[in-house]
Amino acid sequence: LCLIMPAFGLFKGSRQKQKYEQQAQQLVKLGFTDKDRSITLLKEYAGDVNLVLEEYYDLYRHEADKYKEEGNRLMREDKYYDAVEAYTKSIQMNPRNAVFYGNRAAAYIQLEMYKEALIDSNIAKQIDPDYIKSYIRAGAAYFGMEEYQKSYDSYIKALKKLDMTDVKNYAYCLKKMKLCQTEMSAQSVSK
Repeated sequence: LCLIMPAFGLFKGSRQKQKYEQQAQQLVKLGFTDKDRSITLLKEYAGDVNLVLEEYYDLYRHEADKYKEEGNRLMREDKYYDAVEAYTKSIQMNPRNAVFYGNRAAAYIQLEMYKEALIDSNIAKQIDPDYIKSYIRAGAAYFGMEEYQKSYDSYIKALKKLDMTDVKNYAYCLKKMKLCQTEMSAQSVSK
């Protein structure tokens, strides 16, 4: 029995090392390419990948913000495909930020890629249910897809979350809701 226990410890250590290697390989697929650093962090956090991801997200937060700012600049220059790429990089650096998804949704809307915009808007809402622009972007995506009732409903949800002092967004939502009503009326007349 005394001879078996040390051997079991070696076997267990070998299995643990193999597990960390596999987890580090998965982190590489997520874009965290420093495999040795990942293994070190996995050892430090007893194999808890979520804690390792938190560490990476904190580490790359500033870089993610730089990509977001680059995307914002590209949007102002009407370079929407490039903006999507920049926002995608920011999401890869920190997929927990609703603004990154909301901004990419805005770029997709400009490219008339409404399904992609809707997906990003929904992810943004899941991350931060109080992020108003996610509802506004969903409304714009639905409008582009000619789903006017869903668009109207999204703007209503945005209005419910808006502060009355946010006059710009409040007026924008009301204007878009009126457009939705006009389109819904036109659809019902043509039927």
